[in-house]
Amino acid sequence: MKKKLQAVRAGIVGLEVLSMLKDKTGKNEYVEMLGVNVKITSQRYALFQKSVVCVKCGIEGQYFAVENSNLRDTNNYHLNLYALDADGKEVLMTKDHILPSFRGGKNHSSNYQTMCTVCNHDKGAQ
Repeated sequence: MKKKLQAVRAGIVGLEVLSMLKDKTGKNEYVEMLGVNVKITSQRYALFQKSVVCVKCGIEGQYFAVENSNLRDTNNYHLNLYALDADGKEVLMTKDHILPSFRGGKNHSSNYQTMCTVCNHDKGAQ
């Protein structure tokens, strides 16, 4: 069984950070947040600036966690958007391809939608 890596969390920041996030059009940019350098350039961030709501179930992202899932690179922090389900448990929000890449879908903002991991898993490769 493959063991899932646990992300290191520096803390939580509010949705107000959306105003400083940038689409990844050039080089990576970083800012200091919660004592660590956080990458602020990503196609996901541009999508989340448009919507933090899952297109399928309507759950809404509430906050960003400053996390590092690359345990070999301790300076690789990024922002993950989380919603809370009815039981108060965190649900990761994702950038979903409307038309999957393997079916010819492009890595472009016009082919992205916000989706929670639960709905994204249920969608699969549809």
